[in-house]
Amino acid sequence: VNDYWALELKPKYAFVNYADPSLDIQWENLEEAEVSEADKNHPLLKDVKPLKAEDL
Repeated sequence: VNDYWALELKPKYAFVNYADPSLDIQWENLEEAEVSEADKNHPLLKDVKPLKAEDL
């Protein structure tokens, strides 16, 4: 992360699902984590569309 989050910039952000099995992240206590609906519904890495440099 290199900057703060800003709602007006959300269309320029790329997202991936935190629980994507292809990332193979071993989260501790994930069942107990408070996760937003937005985070739960981010796409899997295989479904992410690349950002265009001119859109950044």
